[in-house]
Amino acid sequence: MIGKIDKAFFSLVLLLLVVSGLPQAFAAEPVCAEVKIEIKQELTLERQGFDANMKVHNELAAIPLENVTVKINFQDRYGRPVVATSDPNATNAKFFIRVDSLDGIDSVQGGTIAPQTVADMHWLIVPAPGASAGSALGELYYVGAELSYAVAGRPEVVQVAPDFIRVKPLPNIVLDYFLTRFTPGDDPLTDTIEATEPFSLGVRVQNNGSGTAQSLKIESAQPKIIENKQGLLIDFSILGSTLNDQPSEPSLLLNFGDIASGKASTGRWLMQTSLAGEFTKFDASLTHADALGGKLTSLITATNAHFLVRDVRVDLPGRDAVRDFLANDNNAYKVYESDNVDTAVTDRSATASLDFSNQVGTEQFHTLTGTAGDGFTYIKLTDPFVGSKVVKSAIRSDGKVLSLDNVWFAKERKGGGEYDYSLNLFDANSTGKYTLVFDEKANVPQAPVLQFIPDRTTNESKQISFLVEASDPNGATPLLSATNLPAGAMFVDQGNGKAVFDWTPATGQAGKHEITFIASDGELQATRKAFITVNPGNDTDGDGMDDAWELEHFGTLDRDGTGDFDGDGISDLDEFRQGTDPETPAHLGFLTGHAALGSDWQTVNLPGFTNPVVIAGIPTDNEADSALVRIRNVAADSFKLRLQEWNYQDDKHELESVPYLVLEAGRHVMSDGSIWEVGQFDVAGEERWTPRKFFQSFAGTPQVLLSIQTMNDNDPVTVRARSVTAEGFEAALFEEEANTNHGKERVGYLAVYSPYVNSRLSVADKTYVTGHTGFALTDAAVNLEDGITSLRLEEESSADAETVHAQETVGILTIDGAVFAADNTASEADTILLRRHVNLATAAAPVITPGKGVISEPVMVSISSASEGAALYYTLDGSSPEPDNNPATQLYVAPFEVSVTTTVKAIARRSDLADSLEQMVSYTFVANTPPTFIDIPDRSVTEGGVLTFMVQALDQNTLEQALLSVDLSALPGTPFFTDLGNGMGRFSWQPPEGAADKGSYTLTFVAKDAQDNTLTVLETMQITVTGSVMTDSDHDGMPDYWERQYSLDPNNAADANDDPDGDTYNNLREYQAGTQANSYHKCIAC
Repeated sequence: MIGKIDKAFFSLVLLLLVVSGLPQAFAAEPVCAEVKIEIKQELTLERQGFDANMKVHNELAAIPLENVTVKINFQDRYGRPVVATSDPNATNAKFFIRVDSLDGIDSVQGGTIAPQTVADMHWLIVPAPGASAGSALGELYYVGAELSYAVAGRPEVVQVAPDFIRVKPLPNIVLDYFLTRFTPGDDPLTDTIEATEPFSLGVRVQNNGSGTAQSLKIESAQPKIIENKQGLLIDFSILGSTLNDQPSEPSLLLNFGDIASGKASTGRWLMQTSLAGEFTKFDASLTHADALGGKLTSLITATNAHFLVRDVRVDLPGRDAVRDFLANDNNAYKVYESDNVDTAVTDRSATASLDFSNQVGTEQFHTLTGTAGDGFTYIKLTDPFVGSKVVKSAIRSDGKVLSLDNVWFAKERKGGGEYDYSLNLFDANSTGKYTLVFDEKANVPQAPVLQFIPDRTTNESKQISFLVEASDPNGATPLLSATNLPAGAMFVDQGNGKAVFDWTPATGQAGKHEITFIASDGELQATRKAFITVNPGNDTDGDGMDDAWELEHFGTLDRDGTGDFDGDGISDLDEFRQGTDPETPAHLGFLTGHAALGSDWQTVNLPGFTNPVVIAGIPTDNEADSALVRIRNVAADSFKLRLQEWNYQDDKHELESVPYLVLEAGRHVMSDGSIWEVGQFDVAGEERWTPRKFFQSFAGTPQVLLSIQTMNDNDPVTVRARSVTAEGFEAALFEEEANTNHGKERVGYLAVYSPYVNSRLSVADKTYVTGHTGFALTDAAVNLEDGITSLRLEEESSADAETVHAQETVGILTIDGAVFAADNTASEADTILLRRHVNLATAAAPVITPGKGVISEPVMVSISSASEGAALYYTLDGSSPEPDNNPATQLYVAPFEVSVTTTVKAIARRSDLADSLEQMVSYTFVANTPPTFIDIPDRSVTEGGVLTFMVQALDQNTLEQALLSVDLSALPGTPFFTDLGNGMGRFSWQPPEGAADKGSYTLTFVAKDAQDNTLTVLETMQITVTGSVMTDSDHDGMPDYWERQYSLDPNNAADANDDPDGDTYNNLREYQAGTQANSYHKCIAC
């Protein structure tokens, strides 16, 4: 079983209605503007999957296996066929299956395996929701295969014995989204600038399935306006998120973790919009990632969208303290609880009233009277204060103090620039009477409010000017100012809540300028930030390409740099940056070599390159000091490289062997089907992650290798990658941990994607090995497949002496033995280098016997190694044997007993050899019981017919299956029984002539335990054989089986007239009358 990350993609579409005014000259009445926004989200969770693996060895010296086809078949525990499919939309199947990787073969539908080659095929199997059958222990299935191929034109078919998988209980996810209908913000129809207040987009994740939803996350994108026909000046943004009412974080990611069966979890994204409005439509749609089965295997059964009335608290006994969602669904109120309970809410507004009681200072006491009742109550009354007061407290007549989450004032637009103001109350098991205390809102000082200021774009030498407005809720005239003004910009406060920004950018001021605008009433202030992007005078459209260059090659400024005019895989922008011709496709250049490199610069000459990119390999570790490969002066005909040490080292490094690879920039599809993309881009500053998109998306995640191409800053520096996907990656520079602020460097990259995992392929007469699964690496050395090379991570230690590094995924490419590698994950931020060690030899891996994984009685375990004199170390707790660091490590001296569930790990060590690879054997102790047969029903067959059926016995206690046998000596003819393994057997028999004479036969099947053959179970069944009425060999009117029953000759027609019992009725008359031919009958006709 393997864990897989499943993905689902959501699109939330919101339609906001904003009532806006037009200039008086054009309209006297307000108009309605509709803005449609979309919020894209991605849900991920871990789920169960299975890796089906088949290896086929072609040991023939000169003949390939051709037309190789593999058909995977599924059966349930009773041997019945089960539907599996590779179509993610075929929802009638129980399993999704697809080819995951192929090595040594190009296809499993008519592929070819070359002579003396091993084909390694992997399929990914993902169960659909119904596959677990609701069983708490999971459901058992058998997966087998039919392998067919041709050898020198002769077809062969092999049935592969099935193995079993157990599908664990699966979760069932329901998502409920909640959105406020009315959004607070500035009202375009008023002179006052109203404050923008955050509102929430909530979600509740329910797990209604029988299994746990593991590591569930939802990540949201920022809102995007997808339709704005009236061109309304409006802005939407998500400020942060909160999970189960924990403190909010400035993140778009909600990490729900594990959600148990029958439980729920809630989250909220905090949103704001610059203008007040009303959401009139709210829809949630769902799509699935097809890679793991799409709609077929989706664990999300429903997505529902609700308009939110209020985040309230259900404070009944036993409930949690997390806020719940009070929603209005088609004019019916319902509360959706974080405790996974949904309950209708009774609207008791019609019978409620609010009456004044008394006043103390500015505080007013009122009595709210309504109808008592069990269950949940919601009351909505007209606000008599028209939004001028706040609720200070609410006490029920029985003394219960209501949470202020459950008593609130609200306002809703009713048209014509006016609002309906309301007082609202939510409660459980209401007594019908409450004392409410209100106070003046104006008593609370409030900061001024700045109108939304959009970002703007201009060019050098082109003037930009705009108005900034603010108002104060307490009636004061705010003072306006601005900070971070660019040189030459002016900001003038006009003294009436308005100010003017004016600027004509000069040459050299191109860039993105952030300006902070401030409104103050003398005590409190509000700020807004806006960006002004200034494009260079020679790049007025801001696409990164000089206008003159675009006009020269394209004749227009319409291209934005993302396209690929000549179709060579290099974008127009990269062609401009790299100085190549965007109208002529790039060609592949390919040069490899090794340099004996020290601290002095060496020059490498290049033949016939136009835009080369240099990728440096991993240096050896002849010297203990660190070794960074630095490259500079990369040109069409040469480049330079040297080794550099950290600043606190002597920078005089011994010679190391350093491989290098030089490639022409571009995207190249090789003859073996692999795709190589080569490019370069600028990365500025230390640990500033710079995104890079590939020219085109790959079919899967590539390996990414990076090398710095320049030496603009002399401080030692390395480059790392992270977030590598099929679409792109991020890169950042890393100096010594004690240093910062490295200058901008040019970074070259090579991204290699091959459809084959760890396959040996050929490019430009070079043999290379790559794999898109990555390579796990830490500060401990790990051997590569060649058996003589090891890699490790080396942490830089200027800031501290700690050098233990977390595991990173490293992309590796080997070309004719030269090793190129780069960190692709950046799991830990400490600066690292990759170091390579070449081993002369490695100790032979230990052999642990017995290797069998399931035991029912104590076994003696022995460990050996083919390396004579090697010491053997082992552990029994599953940890890695490390004689110097792990106290659980033991020296092996003699066989030892294992009588409980134990994981044995062992290594071999010898002073003149590198430590062997670690070996592991797990023993699972299970008390043994006899196997059990699945019921074998009695059967019948006609003489000459063929009876075939399957027999199955299960050993419920172990992973091994029962051994089957049966005594066939009682059956005439040639019966067959074959033990197929895995507790399954096949019986076949064709009863010969005369088998019907006996009528029935008893068979006793025997199932023996695979580990203890004294544990057996018997299953008996009957086979009834009937004669064939269709066979009459001598055509005398009497069937053969009847003649044999009375010792007549089926091949002699004359015996039809004989009367052996002397009752005057011959044999034919006896057969026709249904009487016995050898027994006297007085009267047949009577």
